[in-house]
Amino acid sequence: MNPPHSLPAYQATSLGIGMAVAIVIFVLIRRNHLMVSHSIWWLLVAAASMIFGAWPRLIDMVGAVLGIQYPPILLVIIGMGMIIIKMLTMDLNRSLQERKIRALTQRLAIIESCMEIHHLAPSPQDTLLNRPSEDTGSNKQVSNAFPKDDNV
Repeated sequence: MNPPHSLPAYQATSLGIGMAVAIVIFVLIRRNHLMVSHSIWWLLVAAASMIFGAWPRLIDMVGAVLGIQYPPILLVIIGMGMIIIKMLTMDLNRSLQERKIRALTQRLAIIESCMEIHHLAPSPQDTLLNRPSEDTGSNKQVSNAFPKDDNV
């Protein structure tokens, strides 16, 4: 039997999971493993878990207002909707990154071409890929096209 002011086990579990997710998110942000803009999504998930853990009847009230016969299915519907939205935002971010990478690759190719034209870069024969292997006994190093700066 529970003391009068304690939470039932299922409420305490949901609340604990939400708090654990929130703590992990804050630790990941602090250690710079997760960007703040990406963490907002997960903090909302943690907050929803804590809210529904602390007040499980809330989902029943929302379900009754929306006319849903079996209110717990509302959590499944909301969860699936959130997953679809998250997948869409991830695809949008990935598309943006791919466009940026393609543009940077093209800019790099143009810069390398200009450097080769003006003899600022080593020729393709001197690149690391065409360097003699170490087992031949040759210690020839690739010449650097830029002067060595000892101040760096």
